[in-house]
Amino acid sequence: IFGDISDIENYKTSKAILGAVAGIMGSIQATEAIKYIIGNTSLLTDRLLLLDAIKMSFTEIGFSVNPHCSAGHDK
Repeated sequence: IFGDISDIENYKTSKAILGAVAGIMGSIQATEAIKYIIGNTSLLTDRLLLLDAIKMSFTEIGFSVNPHCSAGHDK
């Protein structure tokens, strides 16, 4: 899947994902789904959550819908 890792320096900068990161993000997604189902209003909407797994830190970036774009929202 990840190819030859004999050149460790090039492997470190590859696009491989650490398995634990997928688990962390999956847990966050599952939590958001449960919050939605039970009617909690503090959902992760209009924000992008970024994880830096090396530093183990999260960053939130806010955004808004482009009113001139028909993708992703009701017309």
